Amino acid sequence: MDWEKLKAEFPDEDLGWRVMYSGLKDGKPWAQIAPYVDSRAIQDRLDEVVGPENWTDEYRDSNVATGSGFICTLSIKVDDVWIPKSDGAGLDRNTETFKSGISDALKRAAVKWGIGRYLYSLPMQWANSITNKRTNAPGEISVIVKEKGSDKKQHFYTVPPKIYGVTDNQQDLADRELLIAECSDLENYFKLSLKQKMAARKKNLGIEDFTGVSYDKLKTYRDTMLAKKEAA
Repeated sequence: MDWEKLKAEFPDEDLGWRVMYSGLKDGKPWAQIAPYVDSRAIQDRLDEVVGPENWTDEYRDSNVATGSGFICTLSIKVDDVWIPKSDGAGLDRNTETFKSGISDALKRAAVKWGIGRYLYSLPMQWANSITNKRTNAPGEISVIVKEKGSDKKQHFYTVPPKIYGVTDNQQDLADRELLIAECSDLENYFKLSLKQKMAARKKNLGIEDFTGVSYDKLKTYRDTMLAKKEAA
C-alpha cells in the first residue's frame, strides 16, 4: 500500500468548510472558516489506494445512555492483516442528525490513518468577499451572524478559498502535527472519554477539535496538561 497516496492532499472540490467564528464589525460581516474532507472523498481515496475489498467501517454509539455521538472503527487490510483504528464524534450542534454523526466519525477515524490529517495543521482562514446575496459558486459557504444583544440573525454567503498545494511548507505543518499528536497522547494518558476530550478542548481551545487552532493555543494546551501530569 502506498502510504503517501493515502495521506496526500485533496483537491479543493473535495473539501467542505465550517464556519468556526463569525460576527459583525462596524456593520460588516466577518468569519473564520476551517476545511474538512467530504466523507465520499475519503471513501474514494480508500477505494483507490487500498482497494474496496481491503477496508471496512463499523459504527457504534459513543454513549449508549444518551446517544450523543458515534464511534467509527476503520479497518484496513495490511499485508493480509486487518488493522482497526477508531475515533468518534458528537452529533453536529446544528443538524444533530444520524447521518452527520456517522460522517464525522468516519472523518476522524480516517485521520488516524493519515487521511486528511494535514488539514488539522492548517490555520483557520478568513472568509473573503462576504455578501448578502447568493454567489451560486461551487462549495458556497453560508455565514449566519447573530446580532449582538438580539436573537435576530443575518444570512451571508462567501466563496471558499483555494488551498490545494498549501502544504508546501512541510516543516511548519510537521511541527503542528507533532504538537497535535502530543495533545492527543496526553488526553489518552488521563483516560479522557470522547465527551471529556471535547469539553476540555472547548474550555481551552474554544472549539471541540484541533481544526484551525493556532500553534500557540495548542502549545498552551499541551503545556497545561504536561504540568498536570507532572503534578500528579
